[in-house]
This record gives sequence, C-alpha cells and structure tokens, in this order.
Amino acid sequence: MGAGTLIVLVASLANQALGWFLIRTGKRTGSLILDANGTHVLTDSWTSFGVVVGLVLVLLTGWKLLDPLCAIALAINIFWSGFALTRRAFRGLMDLPDPAKAEPIQHAVEELCARLGIGGFHRLRHRNIGRLEIISLHLLMASELSLREAHSLATQFEEDLLNVLPFPAEVITHPEPAGDHASVHPHKPIHWS
Repeated sequence: MGAGTLIVLVASLANQALGWFLIRTGKRTGSLILDANGTHVLTDSWTSFGVVVGLVLVLLTGWKLLDPLCAIALAINIFWSGFALTRRAFRGLMDLPDPAKAEPIQHAVEELCARLGIGGFHRLRHRNIGRLEIISLHLLMASELSLREAHSLATQFEEDLLNVLPFPAEVITHPEPAGDHASVHPHKPIHWS
C-alpha cells in the first residue's frame, strides 16, 4: 500500500503542475477550452491527493470517518469548479460582456474622446469572442466636419484605442453629428410581430 500511495501522490503532483500550466495558458490566451482542460486535470489531481490524505489520516488516527469527510470536501470542490466553468461558458454563449473589461474600456474611450476633440459617444458595447474583445460605439462629431474628416478622426480613435487597451480588440465606430443627433438618429421603439 505504501508504494501505491507514493505513486498516486507523485502522479497527483505531476497533474497539479500540468493543470496549473493549462489554466494559466488558457487565461493568458482567452481560451475557455484550455482553462476547462486545466481545471479538469487539476480536479483529478485534487481527487488523487484527497484519496492519499484521507488514507493517511485514517491510518494515523484510526478514525474511519475521516475518509468520507475528505471525499465530501473533494465533491464540493468538483461541483464548484464545474459551476464556475459552466457560468463562464454561459457568459460567452450569451455574448455577455466581461465586467472586468467594462471599466478599462469606458475610461479609455472617455480619455480618447477628450484628447481627440470628439464631442462624446454613446451605445458603447463590448463582447468577447475567444481572445478578442469586440468593441462597438457611436462617436458624436462636430457637425461641420466633412465626411472625410469624420472618417479620419474615427479611424484615429480606433487605432489609438487599440494601442491603449491591455487586451487584443477590434473596434467598430459609427460617427454621428453631435449637434442634431436626436433628429438624425431618433430612437424608434422595436415592434415585435
């Protein structure tokens, strides 16, 4: 039993290293698949480690109830890991924005509008597709700008935003005249049939 326990412990430590590597790589690259695989390997590692801990505790204390208590703790860990992965996958499938990226995007857009002399913005939206953040917004520009000037300013805004964000992104802008914005782009209710 001692040799078998030692083999399980060594395999558990190897799986720990692999699991953490996969999770770290998945987070760095924005890959839910690598993150999920890493979590799976890590969960297997914790399960093996829990078996060894439960066995050692029972052998040391003679109290057999410690084994099922370790198993319950491991089951809770497995449930929590699965729940967290499912929640993250659901957010991606439903195109829900990442709350951690909302503030940096908002701040960068406000700063760039002020620096470039853009009158403001609205309808700022963002969502994640793999390792890329898609950002869409309407820019309110001075009415006297020509189409060429407005397009050039919007392009400058997009390039500058990509340079200041700490993550890869694609930026889509829609320039609009600031002065008569309400008459040019009125809000129309959606009617479902």
